[in-house]
Amino acid sequence: MNPLEAIKKLEEAKKNVTSFDGKQIIVAPLEAVDGLLFAVKMLFPDHCEVCKGEKGGVRGNENYVDGKVMCDYCSLAQLKNQE
Repeated sequence: MNPLEAIKKLEEAKKNVTSFDGKQIIVAPLEAVDGLLFAVKMLFPDHCEVCKGEKGGVRGNENYVDGKVMCDYCSLAQLKNQE
């Protein structure tokens, strides 16, 4: 199963909470599912509008600087340029 399919299945499992791949699951706290979803999503590039994820920023940890979504690396460079 590729990571995108895994994310979709986890989100479905979170909604239904009773089945995952057609099998019964033990209902653990939904925070555990959220943590797993976040961990899988971190495998993908972030949504930085400047470097498009090339600098390796963590997905979900983007910053808003001057109305743009930026990774930590680009936002730090932008702030240094403003000094």
